[in-house]
Amino acid sequence: MKTAYGSLFVTVNDDESGAPFEVFATIGKAGGFFSAKSEAICRLASLALRSGIAVEDIIGQLKGIRGPMPSFGTNGTKIFSLPDAIAKVLERHSKGEQAQLELHTTSSAHASEPADPVMNIVSTASASMADYGYAPDCPSCGGVLEMGEGCQLCRSCGYSKC
Repeated sequence: MKTAYGSLFVTVNDDESGAPFEVFATIGKAGGFFSAKSEAICRLASLALRSGIAVEDIIGQLKGIRGPMPSFGTNGTKIFSLPDAIAKVLERHSKGEQAQLELHTTSSAHASEPADPVMNIVSTASASMADYGYAPDCPSCGGVLEMGEGCQLCRSCGYSKC
């Protein structure tokens, strides 16, 4: 899943009965703070799942948490933060929609099937921040920042970040 912090790769493992019991996340090339944050969220979510807490309760706690740089996912969904992205993956997994998230599973039933990667290509000639998955809010007024003259601009209050 594309986030404002890089590509987030989430793996959800199910137990024998098909219920999720383990969550792993890797944030592409970011390392440091973002990797630590996603690992902590997944460890706690996995602990909660193994302790019998319903996946819907975990989703309810994580979904909607806002970060400083929201983004648009590949399906047009607004991703507010890393916890929100993990919650959305868990929610889709619990509904059986994980194939739409471009996730690669390694269950024994599908181990012999080749992966079918999906590539997203954006033309740089007319690309906006949204084309790259970014939809940052203005830190001054909360409006949407736009790319202009090589800077992030807020048309509402005049904020500029170059």
